[in-house]
Amino acid sequence: MKYKKMFLSLSLCGSLLLVACQKNDQKVSANESGQKQDVTQHNVAPKKDNKTLMLEAIKKSNKELLGGTCKIVSDVDDDSLIIGDLNHDSKADFLYGYAKVWECDAQVPAYEYAVFLQNKDGSYRLASIFAAGMQDHLDRVEFNRIENNIIKGVIPYSEEKVQYIYKNKSLEEIEDPNNKTIIQLGKQMYSNSSPFFGELDRMSYVADEVECGGFFPDDQAEKSTTIDHYDLRIANDQMVVMGVFGLTAKDQVQVMGKTVTSATTLSQVKQLFKTGYSLDESKNSTDTIGAASEDAAKLKYDVMLSINTKDMDDAYLFYFKNNQLIAVKYFIPC
Repeated sequence: MKYKKMFLSLSLCGSLLLVACQKNDQKVSANESGQKQDVTQHNVAPKKDNKTLMLEAIKKSNKELLGGTCKIVSDVDDDSLIIGDLNHDSKADFLYGYAKVWECDAQVPAYEYAVFLQNKDGSYRLASIFAAGMQDHLDRVEFNRIENNIIKGVIPYSEEKVQYIYKNKSLEEIEDPNNKTIIQLGKQMYSNSSPFFGELDRMSYVADEVECGGFFPDDQAEKSTTIDHYDLRIANDQMVVMGVFGLTAKDQVQVMGKTVTSATTLSQVKQLFKTGYSLDESKNSTDTIGAASEDAAKLKYDVMLSINTKDMDDAYLFYFKNNQLIAVKYFIPC
């Protein structure tokens, strides 16, 4: 009986020891499993937020943004990033606005906006670069937000509101069809009161000297250039529009007090100038329209109408294609 009780005690102790060992083994196994899981979780890179991806894209595109200039002089911050859908895919694209100097000792920066589109994996790619203008240019553009795929901004000098859209891999201005540009052909005016006041400060860089057929007196240095589809002359603080090549629906051209548009026909022009003017109609003998400045647009036409008065050598030339006015210019012979 004594030995039987001892045997039972030993068996019970053995069983308890076995259970304890099994539990301990399970705990060790669980700990090892947890450690392995922790290691696995630490090896998975955390998902990057959009701001981080944007900064990486800007840094990666630094060479393209510089474009051979000296350096970018602005910092990347929240004010320089304009976020919104640009290409109708409901993704968070963005514009990066920055300033850079062409020469390292330059004082006037140029402003640009880089267009970044978001890829399917969340990363970004540089799509295009928009030149917003030099700091001292009157037509410099400043964007502030993106709404319904439209980029909204302002021209700081004139406080004129502007709208752009990303199209054909670039930013294109959305023009208000109700806005009309009134052009007084061959009439001298002050540069700051002309429709081109925002562009005229560029002339010192691109304009050509006029040697023949000048509008201004010979003692004034006259330059010629083309802005958009307008042929211009400038001397000191004065300017004159010499031609409009490729009339658009917004152009209203005033010629000797008469107004013509892109919808004006040949017979209508003849009617406007039937009294007191000399009219000379000719068929096209060349393929293109000549212009005072080399950069002026060249257009094909089929009829030209020359109008002047008996006491003037100068002439107003009207060019038609399929009976629609496509160009008009003020011609001064050498």
